Amino acid sequence: MPRPPENLQTIRFFGALNRFLERNENLFQKREEKMLKVEKDMNEWNNSFLKEIGEVEKMIKEIEKRME
Repeated sequence: MPRPPENLQTIRFFGALNRFLERNENLFQKREEKMLKVEKDMNEWNNSFLKEIGEVEKMIKEIEKRME
């Protein structure tokens, strides 16, 4: 019994999609590596920023104590 045309189109589509993903696997890996690097850089920046904010908060508390 032959397959209906809709199923044949679906099979062709997923076959083409699979071939595309296999050919471009390196492209996706490179993007993932870039995103991991960006996340790492953002975490480093965020940690240093939070550290500086903590120091400013300590200074403010010290000034408030002196003003009492």
